[in-house]
Amino acid sequence: MQIFNFPTFGHLFTPSRSSFDIVANTKMSVSEVNMSQSIEQNPGEGFEVSYHFSVIEKEQANALRLHLLKLRGHTNLTRLIDPLYETQLGFLGTPLVDGAGQYGYALNVKNLTANQTCARAGERFMLDGQLNELLDDVNSDATGKATLNLAIEVRKPTTNNVALTTNAVDLNLLARWKDPKQIQQFASNRRLLRNVRLDFTGAR
Repeated sequence: MQIFNFPTFGHLFTPSRSSFDIVANTKMSVSEVNMSQSIEQNPGEGFEVSYHFSVIEKEQANALRLHLLKLRGHTNLTRLIDPLYETQLGFLGTPLVDGAGQYGYALNVKNLTANQTCARAGERFMLDGQLNELLDDVNSDATGKATLNLAIEVRKPTTNNVALTTNAVDLNLLARWKDPKQIQQFASNRRLLRNVRLDFTGAR
């Protein structure tokens, strides 16, 4: 498996619409008898990404097509960014993992600014290459410690004192191409390609 960087967005190449959403892995069954609901909750939630390009010029379309071919369907990974993401407060301090062997939906951190709201709900960060998002504001104690309430489960047990990546420009998602048949949208000799949609799912 290899990792490739998605072509850089710029003036001539940027999605007209995009979504970068966290989707839970749940299933609901409804009884045909009394319409009661049974919910099955499973691990494995993650980001689902869609880029829609109203227009792509030929040069950028060729570069994008070659990038997609390098992914070899679902085999290789691409590194994606969310063009709409903006930090609210950022993180006050330089958060470090506070304790080895942590996993799940809560993460203890240290080295934040003491006695402050150090990050807002919706802020994102990376840990061990995994992109995550805060569900609640982060309020530190007098020693600069706090517990992060997470949207996505930490699946790999943590190493103590590892730094969280919090700078917005460094945040990215490792993802797989969800529908390789979308390559058929590039079968054209026209100068401009229109209405190209690409879908990706975060690597689990």
